[in-house]
Amino acid sequence: MNRCFVMLISTIITASIGIACTAVWKFESSPANSQFRDFDGVLRVPGTYLAPWNSGLTPLLEQVRSGKYYLEIYDSEGEIWSEFAFGGGDSELEVVGNPEVNPFAFHSDYDLLDFRITRVSRSWIEIIVNEETKERKYVRGFTSSGILAWDQYLGGKFAVDVHGQWILDQAAGTRIFSPEYTEHRVEPVEVRGDWLKVRCVMRKPSDSNIGDRDPAGESIEGWVKWRNGDDILITVFYFA
Repeated sequence: MNRCFVMLISTIITASIGIACTAVWKFESSPANSQFRDFDGVLRVPGTYLAPWNSGLTPLLEQVRSGKYYLEIYDSEGEIWSEFAFGGGDSELEVVGNPEVNPFAFHSDYDLLDFRITRVSRSWIEIIVNEETKERKYVRGFTSSGILAWDQYLGGKFAVDVHGQWILDQAAGTRIFSPEYTEHRVEPVEVRGDWLKVRCVMRKPSDSNIGDRDPAGESIEGWVKWRNGDDILITVFYFA
């Protein structure tokens, strides 16, 4: 009697776990059925081969087809909307499918592909796929190496263009300096909300630009507004 009772309980528990797992999978099977939380940052795609939270095996970049990895972009119902193909080696990064994609950063020769993130769930990342229209779509997966907060993302960049903004002594402060791009390189230093601390480095007259191998010239630090709502007010330079 006790043995039968234990077997019955075991069967009930197993069935309950199966139903629960099925419910979870259905819940996350499409973006429309997922629970999202807001996230303010950037998705760096190349090299992010880590698995989504729920799959364990499926990489963010999908299976190899003809020697290429693919980043699949989905609509809210979980249908493929467009793709990016990564060939590796000398192959260029290319858009496959829907061409209505305007990422935050894209360079086919250097496998540079970054999207702004707006929300994340257990299995999905909501991204802005067109910086002009602010249209949003989704990619599968969640990878700690590819998801960056803005301070992480901007802090390591070569330089930024502040598009004529004055450098302020503090966020929303007083004007102290106006950089000239023939004479200065403006380096991102620190992000605080919508404000960016920058370092304006004087170029050496003999240099077309100042690389890491060159001694930095005189510099001045201050703050600029880098974002206003959904609008990005600066341009990021990724390469020297």
